[in-house]
Order: sequence, then structure tokens, then C-alpha cells
Amino acid sequence: MIAPKVIPATFIERPNKYLVRARLDGGQEIEAHLADPGRLKELLFHGARGWVVPVSGPKRKTGHDFIAVDHGGTIVSIDTRVPNRYVKGLLESQYLFPFSFDAIRPEFPFGERSRIDFLATRGTQKYLIEVKSVTLVEGGLALFPDAPTRRGTRHVHELVRSLDLGYVPVIVLVIQRDDARSFKPHARMDPDFAAAFTEAKSSGVMIKAFSSKTFLAGDGSLRIEPSRAIPIGA
Repeated sequence: MIAPKVIPATFIERPNKYLVRARLDGGQEIEAHLADPGRLKELLFHGARGWVVPVSGPKRKTGHDFIAVDHGGTIVSIDTRVPNRYVKGLLESQYLFPFSFDAIRPEFPFGERSRIDFLATRGTQKYLIEVKSVTLVEGGLALFPDAPTRRGTRHVHELVRSLDLGYVPVIVLVIQRDDARSFKPHARMDPDFAAAFTEAKSSGVMIKAFSSKTFLAGDGSLRIEPSRAIPIGA
């Protein structure tokens, strides 16, 4: 589940990377936090329909999060906090691997200044698992990143180096929409990441990519579930 109860809203503008102005169906204009720092230009345009969720807290500057958008009938999750807990559930349910792990540790410190999303252990085997949230799809081709990512490139290099230390490195590409048929690194957007990704693939880093169905359930919640594995290009 992404959120237990969501509210329809219309996107107005994005004043900065993490802030959205939107209009609820009753006419009230709100400001909402946006967790995805990507450009999202093909998704967030004036008049785009989406969903927000009310959020409260003493350090909050807004009362809502903008978490999903309707793109031509396909609901796209744009909450970058979703993939990690989503993948953790898929690891526990043996969706990604046909076996269970003894332990799954999030935010594993690795290298000089990196944290890899998960260290999953199975006997003496140690899997380093890095999760990437993918929202950009062009003509059925999923692309990552949609903005330059030095951090993402550094993580990929760390995974390649981990091979020499006996780890099993894995990149999990979570396409948060159901209209992707294949994946490639977005070389035009970030050639450094694309080169690192290609090196990782040829070096033996395991790469898994799958599309996901994001949907509104009958109880008003927004949910996400895996749809299909998709092929990976370089």
C-alpha cells in the first residue's frame, strides 16, 4: 500500500523541487510536499490530475504530500519513499529471488561515504541491493535518471567494487507505472550514470527491472503491486 486514503487534486505549479501547488476538487488551493526531486516534466504540467494525502507533524511546512499523477489513464507513483519499503516486502515474499533471506538490513554503510539500500544475507552470501525509482517512460521505454544523479552514479561504482569483496551486488529498478516494456539508462540526461550502469552490467552486477501497477482500491487507498519483469538494455 502507498497510502490508506488519498484525495484527488489538480496540479497547478511547482515553485521548487520539493513543493507543489494544487487545487482540491472543492476548489481549495493547497501546497504539498513532493518527495521526487526529478524533473517530471512529462507528468507534472498545469491541469494534470493527481492525488494528495494529508500529513501532519511539528516540523511540516505543508499539510499534504503529492504522491501520484494520472498520465493518460496510467497512474504513476511519484513518491520516492515508496520503492524501498515496496522492495523490502518483495524480498520478504520471495518475489525478487526464489528463496528467503536470513536477514535484511536497510541503509547499509558501504564504501567511503555511501549507504546501500539493503544488505540481505543468506548463509555466507551477502547481497548488496540498491533500489532505483523510475517514473520516466517514453514510448514504452523506461529511462533512468530523469535528472543528473552523482549520488546514483557513485552507488553503481560502489556495487562494481563490491564484487572484489565477495558481495553479490544487485540493482533493482522499480518502474512505478505499468506501461514500460523495456529499460535503458538515460544517456542523454546523465552520460556518467549510463556509463557506470553499462560497466556494472558487463562486470556481473545483477540487474532486475520490473513495472508496477499503481491503482486506486475500492476502500479509497492507493496501492502498488508488481506487474512484470522487463528486459534491460545498455
